[in-house]
Amino acid sequence: MFYTDVDEFKRALQGIEITSITSDSRKVVAGSVFFAIRGHVEDGHSYIENAKRRGAIALVTESFVDCTLPTLVMADIRHQASGVAHQILGFDYPSLIGVTGTNGKSTISSWIATAKDHLGESSAVIGTLGVTHIASALNFETGLTTPGAVEMQSILFRLSQLQTRSVSLEVSSHALDQGRVADLPFGSAIFANLSRDHLDYHQGMDDYFEAKAKLFATDSLKTRIINGDDEYGQRLLERYPDAVSYGFAPTNKVSASELSFHPAGMEFNLNVGDQSIRIVTALLGRFNIQNLLAVAAQLSSDGHNLDDIAGALEELKPVSGRMEQAGSSELSVIVDYAHTPDALTQILASLQHHTSGKVWCVFGCGGDRDRGKRSEMAAAVEASGAVAVLTSDNPRTEDPSQIIADAKQGFSSADHYIIESRTEAIQYAIKAADKEDLVVVAGKGHEDYLDVGGKKLPWSEFEQIRKAIALRVEADQ
Repeated sequence: MFYTDVDEFKRALQGIEITSITSDSRKVVAGSVFFAIRGHVEDGHSYIENAKRRGAIALVTESFVDCTLPTLVMADIRHQASGVAHQILGFDYPSLIGVTGTNGKSTISSWIATAKDHLGESSAVIGTLGVTHIASALNFETGLTTPGAVEMQSILFRLSQLQTRSVSLEVSSHALDQGRVADLPFGSAIFANLSRDHLDYHQGMDDYFEAKAKLFATDSLKTRIINGDDEYGQRLLERYPDAVSYGFAPTNKVSASELSFHPAGMEFNLNVGDQSIRIVTALLGRFNIQNLLAVAAQLSSDGHNLDDIAGALEELKPVSGRMEQAGSSELSVIVDYAHTPDALTQILASLQHHTSGKVWCVFGCGGDRDRGKRSEMAAAVEASGAVAVLTSDNPRTEDPSQIIADAKQGFSSADHYIIESRTEAIQYAIKAADKEDLVVVAGKGHEDYLDVGGKKLPWSEFEQIRKAIALRVEADQ
């Protein structure tokens, strides 16, 4: 039976339990509604039979198909998918907080969800690390920083069944450019920063910025929170002068002052309007103070008092693979996801505050991505004063040696090391570092694979570091 009206389609499904909706036939389970969407590469109509075999109970298509399942036919469903999916599922949206920027999205969005849960508001986060419902510890992967429009609705429906009141979403520039979140009623939007990345997709930095800026033009927004220290954040503030600005500059509405760093953490004054409170945290990195300010700005905008905000901030821990300590009493080692020139600059400058010795940086550049940033990454590491160890990092379908050759053009001197094997590079840095030094292994963070030749091979930075430290201890005995 075919339908062209969503309400009629819903009436046809009355009494049938809808378990999920998806546009990926591989994710269809018994009770799913399958959206057959024509994309840039694949045509979902080609996978209808597979969806039926896997248990689909109904279809949403762009054209009439020979099928006995209830089918909603809508032209150009690709650009209506989110709204139609929400109509079919019929749930109330939780409060939605969108976080965008080049660096810090995962940390800010995860910390907002954790802090809100600490303050008694059932919360979840959707992003690079998957979907996590804080209270129940439910966690599952999505494969994208920002899931597609149909999958997003299915996730939000699932979270609504857990009585989730607030969801923080990492919103990528790709998702904004492709309209994946166009129909979501965001109540708050946060801009972290902008620096070179994804220029294999965007037509320059202005195009990249305008993609990010789309989030802040959302009609449903009640709160805009913008990093006032960032060049592109300042451009956004010119458009939205009533936004809540945050950063180190005292002119920001939420700011930090009297910073103090030590090997085990940091302290600073959190200033919100004319109020101030001292924050003591075991987190590392000056840029993480900025991330905490973004969280504080959101909590303050939600109406929480400064004492409660401070208590929530001081409970926060590193997000997986983001400035996460992985060493031992033998040597300080940090794992971080930094994979852009600016991210490397930020973490290496920050870590200088937490060691009396040298900082070593093991890093590489991804294949099949913005080739122009490779030499800039090497230049950033060299400029920081860290000991550079250039290695391989997700070469994908490219030759790792060519990627390294591109990157090393950014070095202005021979004072660096090139070790193509990531395992050997980590082992070298950890063996060669003095006890008072600090080693940061950058680029992969939480990822549990190396993408080589299009195949994802099992990998763990943490396991590699443990083995390297064991070899160091063994060599010293």
